[in-house]
Amino acid sequence: MRGEQVAGEYLGRTSSLIDGWFPTHDGGYLDEGGFLFIEGRLDDVIVRGGENLSPGEIEEVLITHPAVADVAVVGLPDTEWGEKVAAAVVTVDGSEVSEAELQAWVRDRLRSSRTPELVAFRSEPPTTRPANCCAGSSKRSSERPEPA
Repeated sequence: MRGEQVAGEYLGRTSSLIDGWFPTHDGGYLDEGGFLFIEGRLDDVIVRGGENLSPGEIEEVLITHPAVADVAVVGLPDTEWGEKVAAAVVTVDGSEVSEAELQAWVRDRLRSSRTPELVAFRSEPPTTRPANCCAGSSKRSSERPEPA
């Protein structure tokens, strides 16, 4: 992004402006009408035991479970592995699913290191995420909204 209102810092990190542009590392697209859709962070990574994990990859698997309406995957501090995988899950109204069932769902589809150690059930998706959060958008790119 760029403009008079843009400073050379973002969440306490300094970054030099490149030809007046400030790199936010946000990923998105412009539709045919010129509307901007932000889809997530380009540098979202959970570092677990030296392995880089994509929160979006784990979210894509969890959102395919019939009982999951929305999900956000983040990395939480872990003294042994650096970070552990955690998921905040909103279930479909009237659906019931256990933490163990969702863990098995991921384990059956991805490497075991990508299985969330913690699954927190929420009534609605979080509207704000902590500064050290690694989660991207839970919506698949095929579910892009139609322009108004």
